[in-house]
Amino acid sequence: MANCPMLFSFFALVFNGRRWALAALAAAGLATAGCASHSATLPPHLITFHIQSTDANGGTELTMPRNGLKYRYIPQTDLTIVDLQKVMLERVQLGLAMAFFFDPGGQRKLEAMTTKYQGRLLFVFDNNDPVGAVKIQDRISNGILPVWMDMPDDKLNDYAVDINESIAKIGDLKNK
Repeated sequence: MANCPMLFSFFALVFNGRRWALAALAAAGLATAGCASHSATLPPHLITFHIQSTDANGGTELTMPRNGLKYRYIPQTDLTIVDLQKVMLERVQLGLAMAFFFDPGGQRKLEAMTTKYQGRLLFVFDNNDPVGAVKIQDRISNGILPVWMDMPDDKLNDYAVDINESIAKIGDLKNK
């Protein structure tokens, strides 16, 4: 039963913003009798994107894992792994970055987010842990978001492969 919250989080991501989400969550609730056996079908990486909070008393605190910097972020988001098509590595000034490629719906969400929140940080979370950040400099309308990942460059290639496998698994589940 320890994996049951992960199952509910997954269904909330997949069915985010859809009217029939409650029905899907109810169906997931019925499936929790064998919850531990269902965890094998969940993708290992549930990616979410969150905006930096500018209110000192608002938002939720996070600590970046490698450098220990603390920030506050807005926990609610509409931009998740469900909106991704793939990730790829690209070389940037500071080393390697992970480029997140969004589907058409995700492109619209990303464009709205980067228009509204210019000057703030956009954080990437993996299973509720911060793994990357980028400062929003301009509106992004092409659906490609390069993000500096808070991990060693030699780990990025394997991580990108894992994320792409999770994206494919989400796509398979969405299309069933």
